[in-house]
Parts: sequence; structure tokens; C-alpha cells
Amino acid sequence: MRGDRSGQCREPTAGRLRYLPSGYGIPGTQQLRAGDPALFAGGHVPDAINLPHGKIVRSKLERWGAETLFVIYCTGPHCNGAARGALRLAELGRPVKIKAGGITGWLDEGFELTRNGTE
Repeated sequence: MRGDRSGQCREPTAGRLRYLPSGYGIPGTQQLRAGDPALFAGGHVPDAINLPHGKIVRSKLERWGAETLFVIYCTGPHCNGAARGALRLAELGRPVKIKAGGITGWLDEGFELTRNGTE
């Protein structure tokens, strides 16, 4: 994410990303839910895909360009799936940001989940 006027990097929170659909409208960005496919089916951030952190491997990432920024999240601050997934992405040389708050933060900010998509 671009820095604010103070030069600090702004983290991709729900409030900051809400109005940017489909990878949040930023070319080369992909929302990634790291977690159980059943939880993903029960509700997720719009335009996200699901890929459990244990399945984040080079072959699964081939469909995205090397410069794709992954914005990864999980259930909420009590979940470490996003951190574990971010570590895997970074080890594979992929750009990654963790969405602060995850699903909990998204809902706390008043945004809705979607239930479409099967990945």
C-alpha cells in the first residue's frame, strides 16, 4: 500500500480496502483467505479466494504473476493463519500484506461477507 503523508506505510485494514473491489481494484492484487474451505464457504471478503496456509506452494501460485501483491487474512486477530500464510508467501518470494483484523475486523467495520466462490 502507498504510504500516507507522514511517510508511514498504511496497513490494509477493512476500512481502507472496502471500496476497492476485485483484488480491491488494484491491478496485480489478490485477496487471499488462509483457512478452512468450509469457513470460506460460510462467508468471506468479496472477490477473495481461499487457499489454506498449508497449501501455499509454488505450483498453486503459478496462475498469478510474480509481482502480484497478496493481501492475506484469516478469521481475526485470534487466528494465526494469515501470519503463517504470509510467511509461506514471503519464503516463495511473493509480495504480501496481512489484512489487519481479518474477518472480525471486516465485520466490526460494518461490511458484509459474500458467500459466492468455491476456491
